[in-house]
Amino acid sequence: MRSSSYLDTLDVYVFKDFDGISIEVLMDRFSKLPSSWSGNVKRLRYEKDQKTAIIARLLLAYALINSDYKISIDSLPDYSFGEFRKPKFDKESLSFNYSHCKAASICAISKKNVGADIEGLDIDIETLSLAVKSVATSEEWEALNDENGSKVDLLRLWTAKEAYGKWLGVGLRYDYKNKPFIDVLKKDCNKNLRIIKLEDEKNLYSVHNQGIVFSIYGEGSLNIEEISWDELIKKI
Repeated sequence: MRSSSYLDTLDVYVFKDFDGISIEVLMDRFSKLPSSWSGNVKRLRYEKDQKTAIIARLLLAYALINSDYKISIDSLPDYSFGEFRKPKFDKESLSFNYSHCKAASICAISKKNVGADIEGLDIDIETLSLAVKSVATSEEWEALNDENGSKVDLLRLWTAKEAYGKWLGVGLRYDYKNKPFIDVLKKDCNKNLRIIKLEDEKNLYSVHNQGIVFSIYGEGSLNIEEISWDELIKKI
């Protein structure tokens, strides 16, 4: 397993296989994490949402335990939430962001500020189209229509806007109509991984992989690692 120093990388951990994992088992693992990590997990209405939210936090623990910082399950640092619910460590110099949907959970961690968002292809297309239209610039929406934009294209744009807002720490409470990500829709880009270099010298990474689309916004080269349940429970 790779050990990262996080000096120049954006490390992203992905979990997709929830089959056979009970909420009771997850809650037991969850209880091993600092109480400050709990957020609103136990208040989530649906069990599936609780599962994906817990896994996102377990991925964060995995990332820290598996790093060069020699952090153990018993010394995981506390974190708190900003005004718009962006989590941040109280003392550690690392930045992280997690996201989850019905199909998967992700956690991104870096020395620099990072934003992450994920959605699954099982989302309703009409609901998605309305949501994307509400945040797209006229140029982006025109490009989607001109290219017969697929669900993947819609999700690339939506998660890009969300990841940037999470990088800012405000969610979608920014002027997204004046922050275009039209390059993520270009058809001559890589089919699965698209890297968009932006004017502020940050990178937007847009990833399509087996039923999910996620975007990572930040600095550094991208490293993606898909984690299994067996790998998680060896560490936590």
